[in-house]
Amino acid sequence: MSTSRIRRPSSVNFRWGRAGGTASGTGERYVPPIRTTSTGLAKTPSQPRSATEDVAVSLGARRHLGWLSAGLGVLLAALALTPLIGGTAQASTAERCARFTHQSLVRQHVVTGRGATTVVIGDSYSAGLGLQHPDRNWARELPGRVHVFGFSGSGFSRGASPCKDVAYDQRARTALALHPSLVVVEGGLNDFDQPSGQIRAGFRRLVAEIGGDRLLVVGPPPAPLRGARAARVDAILRSEAARSGTPYLSMIDDRFTYLPDRLHLTPLGHERFGTVVADALDSP
Repeated sequence: MSTSRIRRPSSVNFRWGRAGGTASGTGERYVPPIRTTSTGLAKTPSQPRSATEDVAVSLGARRHLGWLSAGLGVLLAALALTPLIGGTAQASTAERCARFTHQSLVRQHVVTGRGATTVVIGDSYSAGLGLQHPDRNWARELPGRVHVFGFSGSGFSRGASPCKDVAYDQRARTALALHPSLVVVEGGLNDFDQPSGQIRAGFRRLVAEIGGDRLLVVGPPPAPLRGARAARVDAILRSEAARSGTPYLSMIDDRFTYLPDRLHLTPLGHERFGTVVADALDSP
């Protein structure tokens, strides 16, 4: 593994032995693919169709009053359904956020390896979304006693997810309470549609919260569903890392195997992803 994989200032040197790590399992079964849209997993779904689209009006003898009554009826029905439609979308988002929160907490309670404390902050890759055994995701390959804080749909920017307070910098303080020797932040795929200024601002808040001497940022892989948009995020993160002197590992030129959704990794994809990160950490 080339020592140039991690872009870092000379004053920062991660050198971890592999003895503290654990090998990932190979006997997972696939779960039904996680279906996504071009706008990502955590975006607000489209509103349901109104039940008042087909309205039959009987005019009767007083035609002009019938038209007036029908018009008022349709208007009142539409006004009555408006909060219900909005409420349905809001409820759907709330349910998804609740599900992601539960999955995140379940993953947090699984600690792998032994030795110095390593914490991982990330998105659905870190949460293990799409795996039969979420604890057997890429983070399992890392050295040390590994605690994972993954939240599906989250990213560097606060607009990446509609869920409250889940951007990386907003979750960093909880992870830092464990007093880790190493913090690995993984992600970027959910920032694909965010303004570059928001991504940069999120990166800077993250570095300010954690500090660069124990931080490694791992960028997004070239997930087929994201295409060139993943490369755009990688370029932004790379430039911000260079500006702040933060160690950065680009994954954009690596190849992994993906689930049918073309976004999330297969078990073998997770194993390779974790191995790439662990090998980079092990380089002088």
